Amino acid sequence: MDIHDTLALAAGLPTLDLAVVRDEAEALSAMRILGKFNQCMPGLTRFCGESPWERHPDDELLFVLEGSVQLIVQRTDRMLDIHNLAKGNVCVVPPRLWHKQIAHVPVTLFFVTSAHGNKTSDAVRPV
Repeated sequence: MDIHDTLALAAGLPTLDLAVVRDEAEALSAMRILGKFNQCMPGLTRFCGESPWERHPDDELLFVLEGSVQLIVQRTDRMLDIHNLAKGNVCVVPPRLWHKQIAHVPVTLFFVTSAHGNKTSDAVRPV
């Protein structure tokens, strides 16, 4: 069993500017994976900007440690749910739903997400 000081780890994360990400190594530098949780991975990340769409085979837990983020969930090809998450907010994104995040200011998240089977899309509306 490992014990992590998430606040200390989060304080040491660089802020990834999603508008100018150059490669996967740069993206991973703003993320710390803390281990395994069933078929998922818990971790920390800090970023600003707009993420690509993503979806996961399992629920995804998001907990805002610092800052704020807009979470956009595509329920159907015509329906979007928009949630504004602030420091201290926790939410669970249901499995297999396309979603993305927009952080106008740097946000630090604790997350638990699928370790395998994740998809991303740069489409305006993924299918």
